[in-house]
Amino acid sequence: MTEATTEQKTHGLLRHAFYNHGAMVLFATDEERLIAPNSFDNYVTPNSETSLLEVPGTPDWIDRMVRVRNTLAMTEQNLQHQHDNHLDHWQRFGEACLEKAEEMSWCDEYEIFAEEWGLPSRVAEFDVTVSVRVSARNEEEAAEIVANGVNLESYRTDGVVSGPDFDVNPAH
Repeated sequence: MTEATTEQKTHGLLRHAFYNHGAMVLFATDEERLIAPNSFDNYVTPNSETSLLEVPGTPDWIDRMVRVRNTLAMTEQNLQHQHDNHLDHWQRFGEACLEKAEEMSWCDEYEIFAEEWGLPSRVAEFDVTVSVRVSARNEEEAAEIVANGVNLESYRTDGVVSGPDFDVNPAH
């Protein structure tokens, strides 16, 4: 067993080393306390049953850390895959609920349900009445300008037509 330096060892514990304590494997923290790796809230006081398992930096310790890192990486990848599947399922569930609501004319009920469950709101179609002020010499010329089409691009903001004289009413 490698002897610890004074800097590494205080209170009889070697920081970052693994210890055997009865039937538990414990880890020595920076604060030189022993904790169970799966329970960071419960500290253990070393006693005569406590023995050093691995010293930090030794080949065994490095091998264990590499195995732990690889296991954690695989676990993270599996959890991400499960999360992605869950999100996909949840999205398909929301789409199915919306489709059924529209089929059964439950649109208002769906909106309440969707808000409670964090599902997307339905997209509705709107009839829009637009009042546009044009500059012309007379009313006939103004009507002609409107009949030939008003360029609404000058009123478009982030893909949405807006302006002080636009009146948007839902079509139901």
